[in-house]
Amino acid sequence: KLIGEKTYFVPFAVEAKVPPEEKNYFQEDRINILCIGKFEPRKHHMMLMDVVKEINSESGERFHLTIIGEATNRHQKEFLKKVETHRTKNHYEDLVTLLTNVPRNETDCYYRGTDVFVIPSTDEMASISQLEAMGFAVPVICSDTNGSACYVKEVEWGYLFRDCDKEDLKRKL
Repeated sequence: KLIGEKTYFVPFAVEAKVPPEEKNYFQEDRINILCIGKFEPRKHHMMLMDVVKEINSESGERFHLTIIGEATNRHQKEFLKKVETHRTKNHYEDLVTLLTNVPRNETDCYYRGTDVFVIPSTDEMASISQLEAMGFAVPVICSDTNGSACYVKEVEWGYLFRDCDKEDLKRKL
């Protein structure tokens, strides 16, 4: 698509930190899932928790989900309370870890310890966190409305699922 004569496309670039052959998968003898994003309704944290619980129950495998999110303004803090309530009400405490406002310089250790990165957001403009995950040899699952979905080479580097489709997310995970 021609936007303008002097318009250029500059792709996102993230430093590769862990080559795939050096990645240590399945730490603590479980499948570790990571999601990083602000606590907002369009991020679909509760849907992701429900999917992980279903897969954990049905597969016989051990899963653990870590959600790292920003909760700095009133709206994010209110939504975080809803996410925490959903986790408690459904008894997901052993299955889901919620972390808030983790400093950027501390996220590398979470990428290192994860097996798959999931970003179930609707209309994510451009997710840098999924690219960071790929830099740690972590496959990515994101919705087809994610602006960075074009970076996911399906099957080889992850999967795309239909936006807001819980069953498709479950299949891909």
